[in-house]
Amino acid sequence: MLLLLQAAVRGQTPPVPRFLVRAGDDVTLPSNQDRCNGSTWLHSRSDPAVELVTLGKIKNNALIPEAKTNRLSLTANCSLVIRNVSGEGVGRYTNRHYDEGGKHQGPDGVVSLYVFTMEEKDYGGLVVLSCFVLRFSECEHTVKWHYDGKQTDVTTSHVACEANVTFKAPLHQKSKYYKSLRCEVRDTRSGKTLLFEACSQFSCEQTGTFVKRHLMLFVNQESGNIYCHNMSDMQGI
Repeated sequence: MLLLLQAAVRGQTPPVPRFLVRAGDDVTLPSNQDRCNGSTWLHSRSDPAVELVTLGKIKNNALIPEAKTNRLSLTANCSLVIRNVSGEGVGRYTNRHYDEGGKHQGPDGVVSLYVFTMEEKDYGGLVVLSCFVLRFSECEHTVKWHYDGKQTDVTTSHVACEANVTFKAPLHQKSKYYKSLRCEVRDTRSGKTLLFEACSQFSCEQTGTFVKRHLMLFVNQESGNIYCHNMSDMQGI
């Protein structure tokens, strides 16, 4: 699941576009090059940048695990495709272009990638659901749970880029809580908001079996209406 979070500020350099992707989904980081053998992609967090793609070829060295390079590919216009995104993909991506003589052609294209994930912990009937944004710098999202069910034993809490909800339920009763739980992620810069249903990450069947589904809710900031989309049919927003 993918959201491009981008804002333009008049009279200033536009901020770096931000992508928020759910763990396990695919993402395409954009490029507009027409000659991929002159295109290089770099990935960085707090460490020095590592080249993922050098002049159109996927890198394969000790700094990049083979399992990661197998998930990388380029489109016809040199956009970088990352399949099955995980926490290690969080960071800043730079697309650099060189002409046929090897001279750097600027400016570089830069995007930031953040990963959203949920997890469940069951302590003998005490269930803790967490949703959080994995980041490489300061927190730029607010995260919180919404519960609209009738149970009174539900407790929610949140800190920077993470939110937790706690309730007591045996395995066969978890679904009635999941169906009423949504995690809200809001970009503090753009104000854009996403709502992730607990049932989109965890099965709402009584067995409690883990099921991955491509379902996302969007909030219209003006009307407050909520719209549901099947993300398996969407490439970007």
